Amino acid sequence: MLSDPQINICNDVSKIKNLLGQITYETGYFSTVYQPADGGAGLIHMIPQNWGVNAQDMDLLWSGNDYEAKVASMEKTFFQTAQYGWKSVAAWFKSTNRVIPGCGQNLFDASYDGQTKCILGRVVDRSETYNFVEQCWNEFGGSRRNRRLLSRH
Repeated sequence: MLSDPQINICNDVSKIKNLLGQITYETGYFSTVYQPADGGAGLIHMIPQNWGVNAQDMDLLWSGNDYEAKVASMEKTFFQTAQYGWKSVAAWFKSTNRVIPGCGQNLFDASYDGQTKCILGRVVDRSETYNFVEQCWNEFGGSRRNRRLLSRH
């Protein structure tokens, strides 16, 4: 998803760290992609009311894949799979975030707090997860080899 022409952030370390920090928070450090309390699923805990809109946005970004029909049939499982989950996040960052009042922007270009507001609906302190990502990046992600691997995905 990072190097997909519609997204193309694989060479922007700051944007990658922000994205991973948000996903780390939303998934409880990558421990869950489903919340039974409200039925939210995926890497950014998207509630069911937004699934159809997100799938429509995915269809606009990547036409010919009929994501809307796939979401209708797979429901939460769609957002829980790597095949669709990452692109779902990308579509949210690009346009679906408009369902949050005051949003409707390209979150890849937004500040970390701006991203938080347009994912959760309000700003909460997510510095712990950002710092976790930063530490991991500095330890593992900054090597030339790892940057090459990221540019392929």
